[in-house]
Amino acid sequence: MKVYCDNDNCKWHCRQLNLDYSLTEIQPIALFEVPWDFKSDGPNWIQRVKHAQQRSQLVIIICNEIHDDTYKWIEQFRYDNVQFVTCGELNQFNNLTYMDWFQRTVKHYKDGKLLEDLQPYAYKEKCFDVLLGRTRKHRSRIWRWFHTAPNERHLEYNILTYIGTHKSFINEPGVRFTPLQPTLEHTIQEVIYKGHRMSYSQIVPTSLYNQTAYSLVTETTHHNGYCFMTEKIVKPILAERFFMVYTGTGYLAKLRELGFRTFSDLVDESYDEEPDLDKRWQIIAQNFNYMCMMQTNFVQESLKPILKHNKECMLETDWLAQFHKQLTQII
Repeated sequence: MKVYCDNDNCKWHCRQLNLDYSLTEIQPIALFEVPWDFKSDGPNWIQRVKHAQQRSQLVIIICNEIHDDTYKWIEQFRYDNVQFVTCGELNQFNNLTYMDWFQRTVKHYKDGKLLEDLQPYAYKEKCFDVLLGRTRKHRSRIWRWFHTAPNERHLEYNILTYIGTHKSFINEPGVRFTPLQPTLEHTIQEVIYKGHRMSYSQIVPTSLYNQTAYSLVTETTHHNGYCFMTEKIVKPILAERFFMVYTGTGYLAKLRELGFRTFSDLVDESYDEEPDLDKRWQIIAQNFNYMCMMQTNFVQESLKPILKHNKECMLETDWLAQFHKQLTQII
C-alpha cells in the first residue's frame, strides 16, 4: 500500500521500511510530522492534515515535540482513522511511541567514551543537581522553594541553576562552538563536544555529575494530559544516577513501561500520580529532604543493580526499531 509523506523525515521512515510513497498525492495511508514551530507553521500544516483525514484510510501523525498548544490541538483532532505517535505518552487515549529524543541522544554515547570520566559511585560532597532550564511554572516553583526559609540551607549542598531567570548555563569543559554560533544562546544549540556534533542539551555534564550524587529533573512540560520525555532524563540514566522528575502525571509509569526501573523502595513515588502541581512538589520536596540526609556513596552503591539496568536499557534498546515495528503492525 502506498503512503503519502508530508516531509523528508516521513519519507526517510518509509524508505527504512521499504514502503512505496508519494510526496504529492494523498494516498490510503498518510504520514505527517508535527512542525517544530507549531505556532507559526501549524495553521497551513493542519489544513493538509484535515484534507488527508477526510480522504485517507489511516493518518499517522508523529509528534517528536509535544507542548501544551500541540496537545490542545490533538485533543480536538480525535478521529477513528488518526493515529498519533509521541515521544512519551498521551494519558487520555492510545498512542504509538517513538522515543526520538532518546535515540538522538544515546547515539553519541554508544561507544562509552563520553562516559569514561564519570565517577557514579564515588563519595560526593553535594547531593542533587537541579538544572531548571528555561522559564516554566513548575521550575519557578522549585526556585522559590530553594530561596524560602528554611530551605535556603540546601543551596550549600546542592547545585541549582535557572537559565530562565538568571541566564546560568553549566560550562562543561571540552565544548567548542561552531563558527555560525560562536557563543551559547540556547541549550538546543549545536556544539562540538569531544569530536561529536550534538545539541548542548545532550551533553552529559560530567564535571557537574562528579560533584553531585543525584538528579532532580524538571522536564519541559508539566501538563497532566501527556508526558513528553526528552534528553533531560536520558543524561542521569546514562550516568547511573538516582533521579526524581517534576513534570506531569504518569511519567514514571511510562518509564517503567519502557523497561526502566524507578525507586519506590527508597522514596515516595506517589508524586507521579498526584494531579495537583503543588501537592506533587510537596511529596518530591519531602523525598528531597530525606535524600539529602543520606550518605551519597552508600545510596548509590545500594542502588547499583537498578542504575546499571537503567543505563543498559537506555543504551541497548533500539528505539527506532521499536517505533518501526509499531508502524508495520498498523500499516
